[in-house]
Amino acid sequence: MESSNKIYGLDFLKFVAAVLITNSHFIPVYKDVNVGLATFGVHGNALFFFVAGFLMMKGLLKRKERFDNWMKRRLHRLWPAVFLWAVIAAMVWGDGLSWQKILVAPNYWFLQAIVVYYALFYWVGRLIAIRGGYIWLLFAVSVLVSIVCVFLFPQGHGSMFHTHWHYVCHFSVMVMGAMVFMYREKISSGKLWVDLLLLAVSFIAYFAIVAVGKSATDWRWYTQLAALVPLHSFCYFGYKVCMHGWCGKLMTHGIWRWPIGWIASMTLEIYVLQFHVITDRFNALFPLNWLIVFGLVCATAYLLRVIVNVFLQFMGKDPWLWRQCLRI
Repeated sequence: MESSNKIYGLDFLKFVAAVLITNSHFIPVYKDVNVGLATFGVHGNALFFFVAGFLMMKGLLKRKERFDNWMKRRLHRLWPAVFLWAVIAAMVWGDGLSWQKILVAPNYWFLQAIVVYYALFYWVGRLIAIRGGYIWLLFAVSVLVSIVCVFLFPQGHGSMFHTHWHYVCHFSVMVMGAMVFMYREKISSGKLWVDLLLLAVSFIAYFAIVAVGKSATDWRWYTQLAALVPLHSFCYFGYKVCMHGWCGKLMTHGIWRWPIGWIASMTLEIYVLQFHVITDRFNALFPLNWLIVFGLVCATAYLLRVIVNVFLQFMGKDPWLWRQCLRI
């Protein structure tokens, strides 16, 4: 049985991922101060993929299922929110409604990537389940594929992680999440201050490496590839930090348990709708505008979750369970 610290730790990582990803899209919120503050999205994405790999590996070992059923369960979680929000956005904001927005989600690279990742991970995870010792090789291959793929895309400008390469580079983080799950019992908690220090070093090292290469237009632009190392280590030490007792105490405290768990459970809805809800109307209240806008995003995410629950119950054959519709 998984310890409570591991469960709470994963929820906390999802919470942090939601905050970081949303903050990276807060350009309107920061436009009167410094739009450079709208950052940290790469780390938020990496944390989400890491947790997804950890939990999917756990699920693959827990029960065997065919590939089509595997994909069906995941699309059942993703597609209703995308479909219903496309309809809502068309009605409220006048966005055009097309089959591409409903089926392909062209404005959400993250969702496109994760659907492909789900399909790939099924086979990678099955191989890991059968041949556990191959996981290091599979992780190395996933990193190598990321490195090779960057040379297949046209050389971009600015951060490499904000080009089309982001469709590829996060899969190795997902595989690392699976690897951490497989070796979770052998991973020592160690000292909290050491894990915090290494987490901070990883965080700073990523930005330092990217800063050196992103302004270049020649071969030096590719030096940003080295940032893959601190990005992976950021996820690993983030996991280790959250495995310490402080996280379990925080997540069981009445004041923090509900909001953190609530946000962690709605990462999909928060991501899907935030582009429409983020606004600059409260900028005069900076820095309180950050909390106000993030609160609006979370409240709207909950409404979308309720609408999705009602839609799924309406499409099903079972009797109405209205309380279930209100749950997250």
